[in-house]
Amino acid sequence: MFIYSVGQQLPLHYRLFPEKIKDVKAFSLCLQESAISNVTIIADKGFFSKKNIDELDKEKLQYIIPLSRDSSMIEYESLNLNDKKSFDGFFEFEKRFIWYKNFEIKEDNQKVVVFLDEELKTNEEKDYLL
Repeated sequence: MFIYSVGQQLPLHYRLFPEKIKDVKAFSLCLQESAISNVTIIADKGFFSKKNIDELDKEKLQYIIPLSRDSSMIEYESLNLNDKKSFDGFFEFEKRFIWYKNFEIKEDNQKVVVFLDEELKTNEEKDYLL
C-alpha cells in the first residue's frame, strides 16, 4: 500500500501486507499506522464489491474505484455518445478531451462518473477489428 501526498507531491508512507489481508482492513491498518487523515483511497476495479463498498462507507473512508464496463451501475441508456449535450462537461488530459457524465445511485447513495475518451474508443475499435 502506498500513500502519496498530492499537495507535497511526495510519497508519505509505504506498507507491504501479507496476501491474506486484502480488504478494507488493510486500508484502516495503514492509515492508523501512518497517522494520516483526509485521504482518498484509489483502488483498481478488482477491489469493487458490495462488501468492500459497505466496509469503506462504514469506516467513513473516501474512495475512487473504477467499475467494469458491464457494471449494472452504469446508465449507458441515458448516454448519447453522438450528442455531447448529454454529458456534464469535459476536461483535457494528455492533449485529448475527455467527456464525463455524473450519475447518482440513490438507493446506495453512491456517485458514478462515466468518462468518454473518443481517441481511446477509436483505438480500441481499430484494435478489435484488426
